[in-house]
Amino acid sequence: NFATVEDGRSQNMGGFARIKTLINQQLAKNPNTLLMDAGDFSMGTLVQVVYENEASELRMLGMLGMEVTTFGNHEFDYGADGIANMLQSAIASGEKLPYMLLCNMDWDAMKAAGLTEDQTVLLEAFEDYGVRDYVVIEKGNVKIAITGVMGTNSIDCIPNLPVIFKD
Repeated sequence: NFATVEDGRSQNMGGFARIKTLINQQLAKNPNTLLMDAGDFSMGTLVQVVYENEASELRMLGMLGMEVTTFGNHEFDYGADGIANMLQSAIASGEKLPYMLLCNMDWDAMKAAGLTEDQTVLLEAFEDYGVRDYVVIEKGNVKIAITGVMGTNSIDCIPNLPVIFKD
């Protein structure tokens, strides 16, 4: 939760319970609503202190009913080991998790150059979780292709980037 001031009044915003209430209201109106997260799910609250060991944010996305997510630059703040540990913790939870999508990681270039230890750790974790370039989800009679892309502005914000991205 965080507070904002609007027209001189304090107003509570945020919080997973409030988000779930809004999601449920929308699903009641349209059960074919597609729920997606745009990444950067791992920063901004005290929950991030258990990022690696509990994968709380990713598991919460699953509990909220998010169908897909992607990585943002903040997931890379924890380094290759942090991301790998988070993905492994999420898998070990046995809970429903969103598809993880990322289409512009350049594994071919990294393999051609010889994978570093960090890249190997990430590749194994991505494979275990089932990180994909895209997924097709059907809502009603409509098929929707969804992908995740790490944008150049996000890439520029990743210190000590251990991977290569395609433009």
